[in-house]
Amino acid sequence: MQHSPRSISVAASSITLIVITCAALFRFPAIAAAAPPPDNTVLRCGSSPTLYAVASGTRQAFIDLPTFATWYPSNRLTLTLSDSACAVLPMTGVVTARPGSIIVKMPTRPEVYAIAAPNVLRHIVNEQVAAALYGSNWNKSAPVGPLRTLPESLFTNYSVGAPITTATAFRASEERNRVPSVTALASMISAARIARGTNPPAPPPPTIPAPATPPPPLPAGVGIADANRTITRGTGTLPNNYNARSSVATYGATVRRITDRANAGGFGTHIYSQLQAFSRDNAYVLLNEDGEYVVRRLDTLARVPVDLGNINSPRWQPALAHTIVAYDSNEDAALRVEYFDVDRGTRTTHYTFPASYQRIRGNQSFDELSHDGRWMGGMAATASGEVIFALDLANNTLGAQLNLRELYRTACAPDPQYGAVEPDWVGVSPLGKYLVVQWKRDGGARCGGLETFDIRTGRFIGRAADGHQHGDLGVDRDGTEFFMTFDFAHPDDTGRPGQGLHTLPGPATGSSPARYLQLMDWGNQAHISCQGPNGVCVITSGSDGSSWTPFEGEIWLQYTDGRVLRLAQHRSTECGYWVQPRASMSRDGRYVIFASDNGTNRCGSGDDLGRGDAYVIELPAGQS
Repeated sequence: MQHSPRSISVAASSITLIVITCAALFRFPAIAAAAPPPDNTVLRCGSSPTLYAVASGTRQAFIDLPTFATWYPSNRLTLTLSDSACAVLPMTGVVTARPGSIIVKMPTRPEVYAIAAPNVLRHIVNEQVAAALYGSNWNKSAPVGPLRTLPESLFTNYSVGAPITTATAFRASEERNRVPSVTALASMISAARIARGTNPPAPPPPTIPAPATPPPPLPAGVGIADANRTITRGTGTLPNNYNARSSVATYGATVRRITDRANAGGFGTHIYSQLQAFSRDNAYVLLNEDGEYVVRRLDTLARVPVDLGNINSPRWQPALAHTIVAYDSNEDAALRVEYFDVDRGTRTTHYTFPASYQRIRGNQSFDELSHDGRWMGGMAATASGEVIFALDLANNTLGAQLNLRELYRTACAPDPQYGAVEPDWVGVSPLGKYLVVQWKRDGGARCGGLETFDIRTGRFIGRAADGHQHGDLGVDRDGTEFFMTFDFAHPDDTGRPGQGLHTLPGPATGSSPARYLQLMDWGNQAHISCQGPNGVCVITSGSDGSSWTPFEGEIWLQYTDGRVLRLAQHRSTECGYWVQPRASMSRDGRYVIFASDNGTNRCGSGDDLGRGDAYVIELPAGQS
């Protein structure tokens, strides 16, 4: 009997992504170029790690180092230009893998693809065809075979062509010869784009800081920029009805009520200030309704049929527009990272931790991913004790791993009063540079304050802040990563707290000095969220009830250049946790979400944490 060709199925765990270290590239000192470098010159800009190729007076960014290796498999001289010299060469596209050089697959899918000119993925339909095209090692990764696993976010740089059903339907050598250089690739992609009438590809990877830009003007008619004005609470309220809009409690913006739980004795809110509530394109919002994780469409508020039950620490995966990433339920001894496709309602296991990892510590592991979706930090119980870790979701490998028991045996002396103090939270810096640990004890000793570690090796780097007040990690407009927090001793006005901005990673001894942005009265410090655009955070102020002062009971924007924009009064009594506003901002700055009981004070006795709803402030485009 003749067997039909088997469909291809490659286990993701069998794939090892090749990594070419930057040390393999020879570098010239940085220069300010008088004329554009020749085509196909490989260069860097300033201290940025990104590699570019010159093509017709433009820069083309390599999307990752494995892609770079398909064009330059051996050592390559690189030219380092100053940032100002690079600015003369506009970044107009990205470099995809050289056609015919490799075959690729997604981490979570079995299908494999050949690459045709210029950047077209063609599905290889079965193993026989793959072996005929690339040999018996077609399903092996480098250096043995041609297979590469690309993060799903990088597949958007390719288009999809006809499947390859026979070995004669594709010639790898011919495809390579059609595209001899990066300049040829850029020209072919541009021509194909013009023929299709499509837009150019996305900007360079989000891990690369954008050049500093001047702060945008504050739009007229929305918000109050006066930091000294006292605005007492009026008689108006937030929208009383579900899906209703109002501007009564705002300073020129519109606020919309997006849940309807309080009237039924429940609550509706986003998860937390340090987490992004909105999907990358603002199509969906992730909520907690009566203790259940729920996804709703932002336009219609319709609930999306995706099951988020029995999981820990869900949050949006920023590399994928409509995907939620979470840890499993801890119901068995295996610890897994799960991906939820909101559009399809599906759940897949993205990564399984080594067998020694037993369960996730949910509260400590609930901070944001890096902006590019690659890195996630957390804390897990293992066979050898609690471990702080960084996980590379793009390559499905663990980076830094810090055993708490070992830390307190070596670098960290236990707290004399409380012993070995656990972290408050564990995360990664927004640009994926550092593993960040917020300890529960203050001070400049090891395992105190906000510490940073090498995200891959776990080497201690520095301390950004020596306290553990509410705060959030963010990125300034010049690409500097920071931690903004409430500092309780402002040097310009002794005894009053203010927003302190501490740059990462911080020195190995002591901590980063704070740049103070704004004074506040005692009792007004609640939450800080820096999940929006670079250079701005949204602040939630409380109310102590003694007297009315500037910012009291408000939600407002704090810019890193010192400006403020007061948006609205949240009108919550804050009588319980679920009605603490804890505002957070969409990545593009269009929406600010917060919780409120709208002045109803619906908190009972015992463990009643409040009954309220979620509200969204709608801001004009370009607001932030």
